[in-house]
Amino acid sequence: MKGEKIMAKYDIAIIGGGPGGYVAAIRAAQLGAKVCVVEKDEVLGGTCLNRGCIPTKAILHSAKMHRNLISAAKFGISASGISLDYRKVISRKDQIVNRLTNGIKFLFKTNAIEIIKGKAKIVSSGAIGITDGSQQSEVEAGNIIIATGSEPMKLSDISTDGEIIQTSKEILSCDNLPESILIIGAGAIGCEFADIFNSLGVKVRLVEMMDHILPEEDDEIASKLESIFKKRGIEVFTQTKVNKVEKRDSSSNVYLSGDKTFEVDRVLVAVGRSSNISEIGLEKNQIKLDKNKISVNEYMQTNIPHIYAIGDITPGPMLAHVASKEGTVAVEHIMGMNSKMDYKVVPSCVYTDPEVAGVGLTEQKAKETHEIKIGRFPLMASGKAMCIEEIEGLIKIIADKDTDEILGVRMIAPHATELIAECVLAMKTECTYTELAETIHAHPTISEAVMEAAADIDNMAISLPKKP
Repeated sequence: MKGEKIMAKYDIAIIGGGPGGYVAAIRAAQLGAKVCVVEKDEVLGGTCLNRGCIPTKAILHSAKMHRNLISAAKFGISASGISLDYRKVISRKDQIVNRLTNGIKFLFKTNAIEIIKGKAKIVSSGAIGITDGSQQSEVEAGNIIIATGSEPMKLSDISTDGEIIQTSKEILSCDNLPESILIIGAGAIGCEFADIFNSLGVKVRLVEMMDHILPEEDDEIASKLESIFKKRGIEVFTQTKVNKVEKRDSSSNVYLSGDKTFEVDRVLVAVGRSSNISEIGLEKNQIKLDKNKISVNEYMQTNIPHIYAIGDITPGPMLAHVASKEGTVAVEHIMGMNSKMDYKVVPSCVYTDPEVAGVGLTEQKAKETHEIKIGRFPLMASGKAMCIEEIEGLIKIIADKDTDEILGVRMIAPHATELIAECVLAMKTECTYTELAETIHAHPTISEAVMEAAADIDNMAISLPKKP
């Protein structure tokens, strides 16, 4: 590029400072590499920290506190004068995000990682061009890691306006509550927002074109959450398509299949995410794609030497913790270590109340390749669940009929996103379900339900009546 400034050469240059990119950068620095991160946003953290995982969890906690205060009487507590200031909810969310983004910036400083502001484009396997406004420069690097993440997917026939028809990106910046909302898409994002708005007193309608909400989840677990949602007043429409959204002055008319029509104050489009792979130099450098994702091997290498790709732009699960692990694997391979990605035991989490979590195969997937046996433990039989008034839940363990190998664990329970870590470790270390059942769990805890579900496979759960 004419007139550009040639910057210092780095061992590793990373495009994108999200949970894949910033973790990769820190790991690279730990291993002695000279590292830079090119980030087009003003702050680090990517979608997860700024417009996704962290903001939604902060708001979800406020929403749960609001619902618990309203129902405090069942705990023998009289609460009156309860009011909601949604602007303060959003302000608290922003404070948490700012603290964490500043934390990453501090970690970069202590690890001597350089942050370069601008939009990156791969020039070659050893160079990245950077544009920041009218300024252009070039970074030379022995290795490049692409970590450009994803954006909320939009429906081609429904244009977002940032005010009435929104994606998860816009809705997190909105500091006022609508009276009613219709959510298109009942995956993890759609279900979490349905929980938030319902808990804060908004009339919620949740629309999903597949057979049940959380289409990738175990049927039994998803049906349980759907039942809970309906009890709370959320209208759920499955096997339903949105035919048209007609914007009015301050609301929208939404036309669903089956001749259903609703006027709502806000529409949230939550139909998934699309990878950010355009205009970053893939075609020019002949980097191979796999269905609009960057093709990589088990070391996260592309087909071009010294160029790696991680996170939502690759075929693996679009999860922040997967991106972080992929970043670590890529860096360690660059630095001469024999690290490989293993997607067999990736936990998935949905932060509704109760939470949904899983690892390994669902019952439906397991049946396709194995003879299986199943253990279940309903939380209505858990002493701890009774104490905290959260008995609507289930732990389910799927095992191979012949080898006793744990094939999958699915759960809907309070703190399920924490409980699943035990099951991830059990599967990672190839623990059998009998070994899990024999492991002493503290009493009273929700975690006992994991032990009891494992024991139930052999009809040996202590807290369940014996089956015929």
